[in-house]
Amino acid sequence: MTLSDAIAMQEKAWVLVSKCRFAEALTALLRALASFEMLEGGASPDVANLLNDVAELENKLQRYAEALAHARRSMAITDGLGRRFRGEDAVRIRARSRSILGTVYRELGDYRNAEKYLKEALRRNRSHFGEQHPETATSQNNLAVVYKYAGRFTAGLALYRSALQNMRETYGEEALELSSIYHNIGGILHAAGRYEEALEPGYRAWEISIAHLGKEHPQSVADGAAYAGILDGLRRYDESEPIYRHALRVFTTLYGPDHSEVAINLNNLAALLAAQGKNREAEEHYRRSIAIQKKLLGKSHPDVALALNNLGSLLLDEGRQDEAIRLYRRALSIFEKTLRARHPKLLSVRKNLETALRSRAQGDTVAFVLQER
Repeated sequence: MTLSDAIAMQEKAWVLVSKCRFAEALTALLRALASFEMLEGGASPDVANLLNDVAELENKLQRYAEALAHARRSMAITDGLGRRFRGEDAVRIRARSRSILGTVYRELGDYRNAEKYLKEALRRNRSHFGEQHPETATSQNNLAVVYKYAGRFTAGLALYRSALQNMRETYGEEALELSSIYHNIGGILHAAGRYEEALEPGYRAWEISIAHLGKEHPQSVADGAAYAGILDGLRRYDESEPIYRHALRVFTTLYGPDHSEVAINLNNLAALLAAQGKNREAEEHYRRSIAIQKKLLGKSHPDVALALNNLGSLLLDEGRQDEAIRLYRRALSIFEKTLRARHPKLLSVRKNLETALRSRAQGDTVAFVLQER
């Protein structure tokens, strides 16, 4: 394969990504990578760039170990080149490998390593491109996502708003690039319990992605599901339920039944059904969500703990106190190891456990706290 053939194979891969044909895209990228390694050796900037492409797609396919390995190799190549590799492309490739590492670690629930790498990516982009540049805005957005999961809402919201202003000035109000930031602003406000404030940015994200990509594109569907979570916070269940069910159909068709997007929407739909008293269907969805997330992320991931908490609350509502207490204790153990001491999720599951223990002792009916992703 010639260099032109390898470049064409790389371009073909991203066309396949745009069509959501991710497995085929990964095969094409790996072929292009092998060709670049043969033509240029194993330590060229082009190889480092392609390694980032591969790592990004592997993360999308939830091949986390492979994604980490390829991003680390990309970083090692560019670090090894030192001052021999300089300029804008060098900054982009070096920052991107760190962004990918941070994003994968965040997916795995390792927020400390995620913050470390994403801060480094932001520092590099800010130093080279300046404060008012899309690369800097993207890095701010990525770091803010970690702050949301870590419960650092004020710091995360400040980064999101800076990134949003940056992107507005660069691309305009209706650009697709704004959709993910609006999505994330809605998400962090939702996580902080500020549902009325979250409503407008959450809907704006969905509106923009539909305008650019159509209703069935996975980004539009994800934006819609995030907006549904905000509707749940406002108890507008009749509006949110069809959004979740549509998301489940799309993501199951696109990714298969054992994907994190399927698990997230199962959890959120289960919480909605529980709020409506449809406990049997809710329990089925919770258990399916937990099984998927354990398979993908391991038994000690924060998302597993969240679903355990929610299932525990459902079982407690049915008077199944011993089962609920076991689930709360497991969720609390996970959160204590992965979240900061005053994180809202940790505090809510601790409160739920205390209430369940008191209920078992006194035979009371109790109130509990459900959590959405």
